[in-house]
Amino acid sequence: MANSADDPPLISTLKFSLRALRKNRGWSLRQTASLARMDTSHLSKVERGVAGISVDALARLAAIYDLTDLTEQLDPFGREAA
Repeated sequence: MANSADDPPLISTLKFSLRALRKNRGWSLRQTASLARMDTSHLSKVERGVAGISVDALARLAAIYDLTDLTEQLDPFGREAA
């Protein structure tokens, strides 16, 4: 089923969750970006909802945050090993 025009984009829904996951662990942007093999600036933009994120990068974040369900859902899309 197609998304309604009123549905928020996925990244808008994720940005608060990604920031909360990081902050709840007490991790800095730099630490998190390093663990996820991402550029710190890009991770900041993703968290603020001003940049998109690739499936591979989202899978790496899911792995470091131990989001098993999301990691498993992303596997069919050919993500890189975390």
